[in-house]
Amino acid sequence: MRFRSFTRSLAGLAFSLLFLLTAHAAPAFAKSGKLKIRPKPPLQFGEVIVGLTSPTQFVTLTNESNTFAIPLTTIRVTLPFIKVSTTCAAGISAGSNCQVGIAFKPTAAGKVHLSKGLTVTGTFQGGSKTYELRGTGVIGPTPTPTVSATQPQARQRRRLRLAPQR
Repeated sequence: MRFRSFTRSLAGLAFSLLFLLTAHAAPAFAKSGKLKIRPKPPLQFGEVIVGLTSPTQFVTLTNESNTFAIPLTTIRVTLPFIKVSTTCAAGISAGSNCQVGIAFKPTAAGKVHLSKGLTVTGTFQGGSKTYELRGTGVIGPTPTPTVSATQPQARQRRRLRLAPQR
């Protein structure tokens, strides 16, 4: 009997602690920063020759809260787009911003339209943001072979004529 009573008391205590923790944790998440991504999507890379890499374009992540920093968990770019650089180390301090450099490196000809080409996760309102990336892979001109200036010349035969001696 005592064991059951002890178990019920322990379960009740655990439930009470869980309730109190969730009641106090919810306002903390509500006070997290608000993340804004610029420029307005989509980020357009235009036509890029298959196998080559486009010039880098930058997306700015801005913390619109002047009070709370935003810890970032991941910044993920989906292929054939690539993350070239970032100034977003572990997060964004209150009221500031950072940049992510993105390039397009198509592996096949055709349009690429990724509504979730860039995904940013962290401790901010919503917890995750996606950003649209677009580009088109095109087949480039076929290289034409050129004649090398150092081609070996055909052998020429020389005949020696001996003149009779006098």
